Amino acid sequence: MIYAFLKIKAVVNIANVYKNLITIFVLNSSWEVFDVTVILEIARHTAESCPGTNEKARKIVLEVFEHMDELMKKHEVKMIGGWNVHLEHLMVTVFEAPSFEAFQKFRAEPVMDRLAYSQTSEIKVATSAEDVLKFLRQMK
Repeated sequence: MIYAFLKIKAVVNIANVYKNLITIFVLNSSWEVFDVTVILEIARHTAESCPGTNEKARKIVLEVFEHMDELMKKHEVKMIGGWNVHLEHLMVTVFEAPSFEAFQKFRAEPVMDRLAYSQTSEIKVATSAEDVLKFLRQMK
């Protein structure tokens, strides 16, 4: 009886994975209807790797910000804003880019890539409410 339950649960989990992959494919293939790609970057670091207390991390962050404007211009990326939550060692930054690929090239620049020394980042593609409505109206 337990074996049958585990087998059913495994099949349901696999079905959910395929459903999520199909959803991701559909969403990815429909991004072309949006005029601008909005990217949310959620970055975290530990207390030990905090630029406020870690000299190496501080130097890296300062170096990144020295070059950020020229790199954003090079890749046509615009920073909409950035917010820091000190007590949680969390930074949320919103960017606009002509495409996700342009943003990837921006983040892959050697100077930008150095941020990986002290932080982990989640990169999420987002859309404005207006673009979502535009997309929904185009669906048949």
